[in-house]
Amino acid sequence: CVHIALAGEGEAFHWTQKALERKGYIVNKQENPAHIITLRFDDTNHPYWHVLSGERHQTFLSIAELINGL
Repeated sequence: CVHIALAGEGEAFHWTQKALERKGYIVNKQENPAHIITLRFDDTNHPYWHVLSGERHQTFLSIAELINGL
């Protein structure tokens, strides 16, 4: 089981959490998660996902990209 800390709010947060859980990830705020995902919004209110995995930083522009990139 891979633990993920997910931060964000709103509908995009809800669908991100559901998608991660469907893929078998455990979404919580435990210490030392494998990935820290922050849901953010750009100037046009479009969501994007910033992921910190150890020393690696990545940005994804869709939930599908996020799931495939983990």
